[in-house]
Amino acid sequence: MLASFLLTGCASPESKRPLVSSQLQNRTGHTIGTQTDPGTISLPPGVSFARPLTDDEAVAIALWNNAAFQQLLSELGLARADIVMAGQISNPTFMALFPLGEKQLEYLAKVPVEALWQRKRKVVAAEAQSQEVAERMVQVGLNLIRDVKLACADLRLAEGNVALKKESAALLKQIAALAESRFQAGDISELETVTARIAALNAEQDFRRAQADAAVAQVHLRTLLGLGRDQVNLTLTGHTLKSDPDERDVNELVTDALANRPDLRAAELGLEAAGDRAKVSRREIYTLTVLLDGNGTGSDANFGPGVDFAIPIFNQNQGGIAIADARLDQAARRYVTVRDQIVFEVQQAHVRWQQSAEAVKTWNDHLKPGLEGAVHVAKTGVSSGDLPPLQSLEAERTLVNALLNQQLAIADWQRATAELERAIGHRLDLP
Repeated sequence: MLASFLLTGCASPESKRPLVSSQLQNRTGHTIGTQTDPGTISLPPGVSFARPLTDDEAVAIALWNNAAFQQLLSELGLARADIVMAGQISNPTFMALFPLGEKQLEYLAKVPVEALWQRKRKVVAAEAQSQEVAERMVQVGLNLIRDVKLACADLRLAEGNVALKKESAALLKQIAALAESRFQAGDISELETVTARIAALNAEQDFRRAQADAAVAQVHLRTLLGLGRDQVNLTLTGHTLKSDPDERDVNELVTDALANRPDLRAAELGLEAAGDRAKVSRREIYTLTVLLDGNGTGSDANFGPGVDFAIPIFNQNQGGIAIADARLDQAARRYVTVRDQIVFEVQQAHVRWQQSAEAVKTWNDHLKPGLEGAVHVAKTGVSSGDLPPLQSLEAERTLVNALLNQQLAIADWQRATAELERAIGHRLDLP
């Protein structure tokens, strides 16, 4: 029986890395790739920096190369080692006292057997903890996907601001030049000319700041993708929101999240593992060692079996039991905390998604067409001589400022979508 336990204890548990990869693929369509040497950069199949990246391609690169994520994945190896250690049984010991003079040879073999009834429960607890670590790694992957999508939205917004603020600076420069001409002609005061000139200078500074913000956004995305040391210039394709969660009630989304969020499953497994360890701590009160004692040599040798049993009078593992019970209570409270946090995150993300979606719809359907119509009217009036050139420039500047706000609304929509997908634990277009 002891040999069978030893052979079973030598079995190596499977790695949880494929499980994490398959779960992420089912939830998001992405895998974590194969394990590579630290610092090695590898690109998923079909991904190239020679063309603009989609959000999905950026996410794929990050899951393969993000250094912090790869570091956390190494925790799977530690959890696997814990299972191996939980299944191990203490080695038997052999003691010999050699003869000297009239003293006989004495020897004693000891085999601790209390592990035989504790091993199964320890292995179950370690396996539950290993599964908990795997679920947490899935959640870490979902968090990384959210962060990459937020960074993509920030980069698009920053680059859009650069283009629009460059256009705004050019318009204000034209307005300042027109004001200078009118001042020379005596049509306006010097104060109005100075004001226009300062506005043009401020617009130029805004353009420079926008360029710096775009550079920072570029560095942030590059770091998330694990490309911090490489000076590759990332370009992104346009982004189209594919799904419409407005058809689902927020309570349905909450139910979806509670059924799918891996961090809640991890908290549940942590509670299960803590319960198993609490049971193990109570069994550790008793220890039993089987002995085989012998002395003498040849025909004078004699030996006999025995037991070594610790009498739990003073030490009944009170400290270990107290720690295990406290961790069980902590795990139970953590489960409730994670559950309540998930409900809050889904409700908050849904509210922000609805607000940002409505803002984008308002810009697209009402504000932008109205402002573009005003610019057309102003340009027509200038061409016919009914309006001064300044009117057309001011109308164009108003449109550019409005487009800056529209870019912000679109970025908010993209961010809200990324947050909502992370809150429910999978992509919105997946069941």
